[in-house]
Amino acid sequence: MDFVWRSDNLNNILRSEGHAAFSAVALTSGGILNIVLDPIFIYCFGLGTKGAAMATVASQAVSFLIFIQFFIRKKGTVQLSLKYVSAKIKTYWEILSVGAPAMFRQGLASVATILLNTSAGAYGDAAISAMTISTKVIMLCASVMIGIGQGFAPVAGYNYGARLYKRVRQAYWFTVSVALAILLFLGASLFIFAPQIIAGFRNDAEVVAVGIFALRAQAVSLPLHSIIISVSMLMQACGKKWRASFLSLNRQGVYFVPIILLLPRVVGLTGVEVAQAAADTLSAITALPYLLVFFAELRRGEKAEEKN
Repeated sequence: MDFVWRSDNLNNILRSEGHAAFSAVALTSGGILNIVLDPIFIYCFGLGTKGAAMATVASQAVSFLIFIQFFIRKKGTVQLSLKYVSAKIKTYWEILSVGAPAMFRQGLASVATILLNTSAGAYGDAAISAMTISTKVIMLCASVMIGIGQGFAPVAGYNYGARLYKRVRQAYWFTVSVALAILLFLGASLFIFAPQIIAGFRNDAEVVAVGIFALRAQAVSLPLHSIIISVSMLMQACGKKWRASFLSLNRQGVYFVPIILLLPRVVGLTGVEVAQAAADTLSAITALPYLLVFFAELRRGEKAEEKN
């Protein structure tokens, strides 16, 4: 499964160089191949779960080969060579510290899922099923914001490095405006069609009852992801690594962990259902002062550039 992180690294490099279209082709090719190979390996070859795993590995290998041939043919700006491997600890520390926000976002999501399922387990299998369905649906919609944010990050980073601070602000507000419009639409759709969505996954009266409220609660807070994720990515792209790390810790760590551990003890199952929405709200509120302070810094930078 090493192909996963290798492809991710090459994908990030290509996107930062402006080769987003090629990167999308490489990733999509692997995904489509996985869809095609799954039924062949599972049913035609009778390999079951093992076949699904083999299909996944094969598709990821294909994506990796598409990525790596781009670099072998030297089509991009970045060239891969052993002579570029750094012996300086400072270099690796810089990479780790800048990448920490993304690591926290991904790592804490797994921790949050475990805690959510554990808390829901106290109320039976129906509660676990309902929370799993609603959370997965929300994660799918929230991934739209992550995708938009990944496109925004290089733009913010390049312009910040070039001291084009006005463009950083313009790029940010454009990103938030587009993301907010999309997430408002998705949130409203999830709220309205929550019964049909939950029943589509598990047509069980108890699961549907719990899932509807949980999905609607998270749908209400879904638009807040446009602020939570964009501010964190803005800080990360502009080298404000510790601010970015703290903001990334908030949603699934600083706020969600205590909420999911304490709120169900106070209001029972309702506490489980609204825990993520509560964490989203607090995270968005926390992100706003960081955004205002950073924009004030950008304006001071603009004035300094004008004087020069």
